[in-house]
Amino acid sequence: MKRKIKLIRIEGNIAHVPLTKGHFTQIDAEDTDLIDRYNWQSLIGAKTIYAKTNIPLPCGKLRSVYMHRLIMRPDDGMHVDHIDGNGINNTKANLRVAHAWQNMCNIGLPKTNTSGIKGVRLHKPTGKWIAEIGADKKRIYLGLFADKGAAFAAYVDASRNMHGEFSRLR
Repeated sequence: MKRKIKLIRIEGNIAHVPLTKGHFTQIDAEDTDLIDRYNWQSLIGAKTIYAKTNIPLPCGKLRSVYMHRLIMRPDDGMHVDHIDGNGINNTKANLRVAHAWQNMCNIGLPKTNTSGIKGVRLHKPTGKWIAEIGADKKRIYLGLFADKGAAFAAYVDASRNMHGEFSRLR
């Protein structure tokens, strides 16, 4: 099979790898040999883009593999979290192996959010602000506040205490 010629651009310690649909992903230049043997596609998700390829298996079938998983090689059952939420920033400084619950802590502002602030929503009957946080697949009530800023402060404290380094406030 003839390989397509890919133009990976290296600037210092960062390599820019072309994807389909005109996108590029960033990796550490030292990982270029690991990913250069594959043609990478843009997989457009709800909030970000990921780099994906298909790797041939001995049985002749193909297996889809995300670039961030190929770079980090997590154990089975583990996830790879993009610290900044950008799925095409695949530098090792932006990737960390995580449990599923840790990865979920690092999600951004939901599309359904109407307050513009993570963990805060308006309680229409009272006109006050409810602060809540997710943990163990449950919503935990943090309180009802007259001020939106106070509700967010409660969310920030809870997020830092419960989610630690995986806390994401935006």
